[in-house]
Amino acid sequence: MALRDDAPALALRGIALAQLGDLERAKVLVRRAARAFGQNEAVAHARCVVAEAEIALAVRDLG
Repeated sequence: MALRDDAPALALRGIALAQLGDLERAKVLVRRAARAFGQNEAVAHARCVVAEAEIALAVRDLG
């Protein structure tokens, strides 16, 4: 997974980093995954948006 740069790999890496506590890098990866999924894969895109919101809540970045 670490060498792949496609949307599912970015999302998985972002989620793993969030679970490990590296929330800033996780937010960046999940945001990149959401853009990579685009509107063609609406469910995956929405999951990335929700994951990004959960990370923002954990960091207390409510703006």
